[in-house]
Amino acid sequence: QQPIQSGATYTYEFVAKPAGTHFYHTHGSTHGDQAQQMDTGLSGAFIVEPVGYQRPDREYTLVLDDWQTAPMSTRGRMDGSGNMMNMGMMGNGHAMGYDLFTINGRSFPSTESLSVKRSDRVRIRLINASTATTHPMHLHGHQFRVIAADGNPIPLPAQLTRNTITFSPGETYDIEFVAENPGMWAFHCHELHHSDGGMMTLLRYDGFALPMFRE
Repeated sequence: QQPIQSGATYTYEFVAKPAGTHFYHTHGSTHGDQAQQMDTGLSGAFIVEPVGYQRPDREYTLVLDDWQTAPMSTRGRMDGSGNMMNMGMMGNGHAMGYDLFTINGRSFPSTESLSVKRSDRVRIRLINASTATTHPMHLHGHQFRVIAADGNPIPLPAQLTRNTITFSPGETYDIEFVAENPGMWAFHCHELHHSDGGMMTLLRYDGFALPMFRE
């Protein structure tokens, strides 16, 4: 395919298969600019439901992404002696200067909470649209089953029960659990500077009010 020029259109037509959690994204217009185009938002969820899909009580799709808000030359932190340390090559996600991490385009506390009722069967579709960042997503107060990977259903005997799942850029996972622990629980990236940078939301049972956060 030739690059789609500014102001032009291109129509895709295909059969929606296989079913599962997928996402679409740019492959760039010239060699080397794919990451730059994805870093400006050219990606999104693409969900294909199978025929006869048995929808759970609650279902959420979470697209995880990384962003750079400051030039690399201005990024850094102070070491123990008060000297500025360059963060450009330190830590997962910092090789490209990423310092903001979002769920569905928002960073905590502006992320949308995941509302559930007790006994709900809950499915969360996780999509890592980050350009360079791996995310270990951790759910407090619950254990979940990993039921699909990269849009492929996982047979029941092979499904793992976890509370943290780590996935790389471009990967997708479906997780499922029964809501049996009422309260307010964090769901966040356990690469902790990612959660500090916004990659967190709340699992909230009906009847529990959201806390107030200072901006």
